[in-house]
Amino acid sequence: NITLSPNTGTSFTVTVQIPLTTINGDISTATITATSSYSFVPPQAVTDTITKAVIGHPGASAILCVDAKRRVLLIRQFRFTIERTTWEIPAGTVDPGENPLVCAYRELEEETGWRAERLTELGVVMPSPGFVDEKVHLYLATRLTKGRKRDVDGELILGMKWTSWRDCVAMVRKGVLCDGKSLA
Repeated sequence: NITLSPNTGTSFTVTVQIPLTTINGDISTATITATSSYSFVPPQAVTDTITKAVIGHPGASAILCVDAKRRVLLIRQFRFTIERTTWEIPAGTVDPGENPLVCAYRELEEETGWRAERLTELGVVMPSPGFVDEKVHLYLATRLTKGRKRDVDGELILGMKWTSWRDCVAMVRKGVLCDGKSLA
């Protein structure tokens, strides 16, 4: 199911709904929204018009959880875009009107079942500014207590583990810890 919606100016929004079958055989739907095809004349004396595709993203929060033993919490998640599982730090999309810090607290508990007494902002990264406007707010979670993990539609979190920094580096070298927010 593909929907085209004209915007003001020379852009349009494309919404694609893709039926998915999860690992357990459940049927789900992934929705991808992209704003695309705006034109501009670059500064300088260039006379050509350049057309770019831009994906709009509401932003995300990513959480580096470190326990009292200085271990890092990783989740194992199936990623449809690369058709494989990866190990990564917990993260999630900021809801409309939501503060990225509030998102970080929510996502940490939803994905892992852990709560942080303290989240410290580490910075903001832009994973791929050539075509997507996503900003990922990075936080350090400390003083962790057990909360309640909640299954969220559309997420395939297959496992979780505490690992040493040394093992994290080894996972990066093997390509199993490879997503940008975790590496940042």
